[in-house]
Amino acid sequence: MGAVLIGGRIREVSPMPYSAVHRQANPYAWRGLRFWLGELIAWQRKRFIVLSLFFLLLPLIRPIIGQYPCPEPDDILPCTCSLQENGVYVECSEATSSDEIFFAFNNAVWPVTDLAHFQLANNHDVKEIPERMFGDVSFEVIETFDCGIRSIHPSALLPSIDRLKLISMSEGALEQFPWDYVRNCTQLTTIDVTFNSITVLPPVQSKSLEVLGLVANYIPTLETGSYMPKLKFLSFCVSPYTRIDLGNNPISELAEGTFRPIFEILTQGDGSIVLGTSVVCDCTIAWLVLNPGFLGIIEAYCADGGPPIQELNPGDFADCNAM
Repeated sequence: MGAVLIGGRIREVSPMPYSAVHRQANPYAWRGLRFWLGELIAWQRKRFIVLSLFFLLLPLIRPIIGQYPCPEPDDILPCTCSLQENGVYVECSEATSSDEIFFAFNNAVWPVTDLAHFQLANNHDVKEIPERMFGDVSFEVIETFDCGIRSIHPSALLPSIDRLKLISMSEGALEQFPWDYVRNCTQLTTIDVTFNSITVLPPVQSKSLEVLGLVANYIPTLETGSYMPKLKFLSFCVSPYTRIDLGNNPISELAEGTFRPIFEILTQGDGSIVLGTSVVCDCTIAWLVLNPGFLGIIEAYCADGGPPIQELNPGDFADCNAM
């Protein structure tokens, strides 16, 4: 029997004049034919398995749209999308309104929705980040610089709630920030809203926040109730009349280089500072205890159920400066 191979498939089986006499006369040719047929059948079986797997997996294969993982470029204008080393990066600095950004994220097809970075820079036409502006797209970093944005609707950030690590909106016109949203962001480590027009800072609650930049706003008071146990860096403008309340935070070390400038400003007016119940009362706070003016504006307790710092005996710290 012989086989005709057409298009990679066996289409026809037909007689072949190859008798036992021929097989005996040319045994090597017959063995070669048997080997070739065996290889062909094995190849067909493998091909069938591969094709079967392909058709089984076909519904799971995502279509490649535009410049994967970005949408079609024309669909998101005036925004641009690019794949960089740390992930997908979107910039909308050429937008003339919030609506244009909204349409880019809500009307285009985004093959991938977990993106790395959003940026808007040197733009005074976009006045707000409205409700659902980013659609279902999430980011690890949201960054604006020198922009006219005055407010952020919390729902615009909801898709990023489990991924957002950094929000930087410096040197802008920001008046309102969704502080209540911060408590639900499990990955958020940095908020930089320096050089804006924020006037109210409600209690900030975050178990992940490490950096909070508030310099050059109009915040007269850090209100009672803030809880940021991992906070390592806090920057804000202090006036002689500022009341700072960090009582709910486990602040244990009052480094002179950090806190003395704050105390020196507060003692020029009727400002005050609350620092909770975790302060280590050793020679590291001699600079504070030996200054009666500083003791008059602080409310804090020594760690492990110790006394109020105001009640510490300065004489017990007299020898610290000589150590």
